[in-house]
Amino acid sequence: MKILTYPKNIEEIEKTKNIVDGFIIGIKDMSVNANIYIEDLNILSDIDKDIFISVNKNMHNGDLDRIKDILIELNK
Repeated sequence: MKILTYPKNIEEIEKTKNIVDGFIIGIKDMSVNANIYIEDLNILSDIDKDIFISVNKNMHNGDLDRIKDILIELNK
């Protein structure tokens, strides 16, 4: 069993990184109740935890380019 948290901002990641096994990250404008920008996720590269990206809003055709950009950024 693992303990995961759904942080609302980068500060919560910093506060909880030593007590959880991983994070479910919601991307701003792509996930319900998310306030973390994809550009801010570089902080996670130094954290040796399980990272899950949540993209759970209702999508429209106009969102497809943004999703493509997010996937490219995550691949880096």
